[in-house]
Amino acid sequence: MQVAIVGIFLLLFIAFLDLGRAILLPVVAAVVMGAVLEPVSRRLQRFGVPRLLFATGVIGVLLAVVYLGLVLLADPIGAAVKDAPAIIAAIKSRFEELRDNVAAIRYLHGLVSDGETRLNLDFASLVKPALVFLTPALGQLVVFFATLFLFLVDQSTLRQRLILLFPTRAARLRAMHMLRDINESLIRYIGAVTIINFGVGTVTGLGLYLLQFPNPVFWGGAAFICNFIPYIGPTFIVASFLIVGLITYPTIGQALLVPGLFVCLTTIEGQAVTPNVIGHNFRTSALAAFLSLAFWAWLWGPVGAFLSLPLLIIATVVVGHLLPSKRLDLPE
Repeated sequence: MQVAIVGIFLLLFIAFLDLGRAILLPVVAAVVMGAVLEPVSRRLQRFGVPRLLFATGVIGVLLAVVYLGLVLLADPIGAAVKDAPAIIAAIKSRFEELRDNVAAIRYLHGLVSDGETRLNLDFASLVKPALVFLTPALGQLVVFFATLFLFLVDQSTLRQRLILLFPTRAARLRAMHMLRDINESLIRYIGAVTIINFGVGTVTGLGLYLLQFPNPVFWGGAAFICNFIPYIGPTFIVASFLIVGLITYPTIGQALLVPGLFVCLTTIEGQAVTPNVIGHNFRTSALAAFLSLAFWAWLWGPVGAFLSLPLLIIATVVVGHLLPSKRLDLPE
């Protein structure tokens, strides 16, 4: 009966997370980011910097980053829309090289057959789903920034009230240690992942520059940002490299070189560097990390994939405090 009750609760909780995605996703993302920034706010407060000023500065920096990203994306997107016919023609010419050998390419070649272009761009059909996506996304951004601002301003009070919810002194001490360990673990995780992804972005930018790929600095920065989203982000970068490579390079072999090298780079990073760093510092297995990624990406999309490892680290810390493990000498 207890197993059935727990199972029903988990199913209802997952349904709650799914139905409340529009509000829970920005709130959880803001709380995780606020937990990472809380030690910085506490240290600055010792030097006389009020929490209100710190929270205002954080929101200002984030808004500036969003604005800068929009500015950097405006030119490539505008150029792509303007040169769409030329891009389609370039991709068509690349596919024509293999149309007699590969059945799939032959089928794609039929979409842009000689004398009649059947691969038309219906901008109305592209704009409508974009607006459907952007409308709730803008609302979620407002919720995210508002929650993050208020969380940074009132975090000390919220922390005290959370600790006082526990009835005994021992339980309050455990809650204090738990919150401290969560903050430290999240800071170490974000720092380690940022350093790793910065290395990936730097190597990618240098490699693109040597291969005479267009806008190597932009694509290096895109690789750095997208690599924060495991699997999904690198896949997007590989697809982008393939499309741009088909337009830029004269042969398909050269076009496949850049995404192939990036796949090798991210494979080394994902299979050798990150698992060793994350597993060694946070006591999480690769299987648990993958299952967490799959679950949160399925539930909350790319943002859920970004939050998967921080949420796993939080859960690991909480379980470690509530259910301390006892060392057992198991037979070999």
